[in-house]
Parts: sequence; C-alpha cells; structure tokens
Amino acid sequence: MNITELNLTDILLFIITLAISVIAIKISFTFNINEYLKTRKKDIDNKIKNYCPHGHVSVSDKEVKFQSAFNSPVGTTSYVCQRCQLVVSHIDENNEQERILRLLQDSKAYSRREKIFHKLLKKGGYI
Repeated sequence: MNITELNLTDILLFIITLAISVIAIKISFTFNINEYLKTRKKDIDNKIKNYCPHGHVSVSDKEVKFQSAFNSPVGTTSYVCQRCQLVVSHIDENNEQERILRLLQDSKAYSRREKIFHKLLKKGGYI
C-alpha cells in the first residue's frame, strides 16, 4: 500500500477524530464574557473600597476639617460609607480619630489616595 493512497474509511476516521478534538478543545477553552465582566467589576469595587479615604476635607475659617463619610442608616447598627458604600458593623472612635489625624497630617498621602480613588471610580464607570 502506498502512502499517497487513502481509502474511504481512513478519510472518515480522520474527519471523526478531527471533529472530536475540535469539540474537546472548544469545551476546555470556553470563555464566558459575562463571568469575566462580573469578576472584573467585583475587583474594581474592592479596590475602590480600599482606596476610599471614607471622608472628605473641608476648609472653613482658616481651619482644615476632615468629615467622616460613615453614616448609620435608620434602623440599623452598621455604618455605610457614603462615598464607596463600604458597610462596617462597628466603628472604634479611637481608631477613627487616629486615622483622621494621619490623613490630616500627611496631605500628600491623602491627595494621592483621593487621586487613585477618582481614577478607580472612572474605571468602574461610576463617574
């Protein structure tokens, strides 16, 4: 038998093998765009919550104040950040005061954090 000669059974066997391998590759490399977009949005939302300063700086009468963005909705015991929607079950007043003082003392760190926060808001489609 010569190599160039192929009979009908060899051709059919090759076509069936090729079809099964294409189906196996298709099943193993299935890409779900909706799942990808959900995980991407979830990652961006987590980054937004991490970079949010949870408050804003206001200047009045030559005095710089940092106002916390955490509010407790009526009927709940948890606190929600009005800027990033982070839900916290308890806020320790001492830790909150220390965090506010650190942000007020290091204005460059606050401005960098605020800049990254706004960039992530744009990336997430919130602005």
